[in-house]
Amino acid sequence: MAQLRIEFDRQDGQGWRVRSEGQFPGTAEQVKAALPRYALQYPHRAFLDGVLVAEAASQIGVYPSCDGGG
Repeated sequence: MAQLRIEFDRQDGQGWRVRSEGQFPGTAEQVKAALPRYALQYPHRAFLDGVLVAEAASQIGVYPSCDGGG
């Protein structure tokens, strides 16, 4: 089992913070596929056994507006 650490950056000058950390029974590919769901408001990155395996940008502004305008 690998050690997974997910970090996020609120972009407030405080740098990256640990969001979640623990044992993970999956693969780097699974982490890459799941990470964008974490990054709705802030950028996230994930490490397996200390190695950066995925990064995801904030999803703010990615979705069309709900006002019918686009």
